[in-house]
Amino acid sequence: MTEEIKSNNKTTIMLAIVATIAVIIAATVLFHEEPEPEPAIIIAPETPLEVEAVVEAEPEPELIEEPVVEVAPVVAPEPVLEPKPQPEAVITLDESDDYTKQVIAAAVDGLALDNYLSHSIVRKFVVFVDNTAQGELAQNLSPISNPRGKFSVIETSSAIFLDETSYRRYDFYAQLIEQFDQQALAKSYSKLEPLLIEAYAELGYEDRTFKQSLNNAINLLLKTPVVEGPVELISHSVAYKFADPELEQLEPVQKVLIRMGPENRAKFEAGLKRLQDVINNQ
Repeated sequence: MTEEIKSNNKTTIMLAIVATIAVIIAATVLFHEEPEPEPAIIIAPETPLEVEAVVEAEPEPELIEEPVVEVAPVVAPEPVLEPKPQPEAVITLDESDDYTKQVIAAAVDGLALDNYLSHSIVRKFVVFVDNTAQGELAQNLSPISNPRGKFSVIETSSAIFLDETSYRRYDFYAQLIEQFDQQALAKSYSKLEPLLIEAYAELGYEDRTFKQSLNNAINLLLKTPVVEGPVELISHSVAYKFADPELEQLEPVQKVLIRMGPENRAKFEAGLKRLQDVINNQ
């Protein structure tokens, strides 16, 4: 028996540190003067001779014309003006979809997202986070499309189990969040945070911030119990419920983690922890 169940996975959008060092080197020039020579001392005889001294005129020193060296004037080099950085264009919420897709695509190494991301991504994401923090699954307001394929079960003579092939429906979402390393998350979140805060302010909350709601949503998801072995279900009207009462009492968003399967869930939770580290260190 197969039955479609709408579910959703959250993508976490979010990874910038620039440092400059200037070094200045100065040189010192030493100046040295040569000392003037001491004057020669002439001693006169005791008895002057009445001889008319013949004073030979010393030849006038031959003038040697030194070549004239023309010194070119020192021209200071014109300063090289670095181009002024152009201010980034202001991105409005109404026109933020293309920008948001570019930020995410750069962070996930070009993973194709056009067929998965919806419109009004930022606004839908903050609403989805707000609902998730309260345990609700806002499928109609998800910023990302629902899983492809059908939810399926395996029936035996005595029980119904979740078909493990259904886990593959969540492979793309697990791959998406796994692509976000710590640096990519920090850079993405830093770029998108002003838009996220603005969109969250539209919800009118005065007692909490977007960061608090995102933290609450992550903490709730990370509290989802781990299920070992096959997941037993019971048929209920046109849908299925978990046979284990404790699992059935979980919040709707927590049930999605169980339907992902252990492998995809591990990737998703690792991404949530990286995201939590990023937002708490901003």
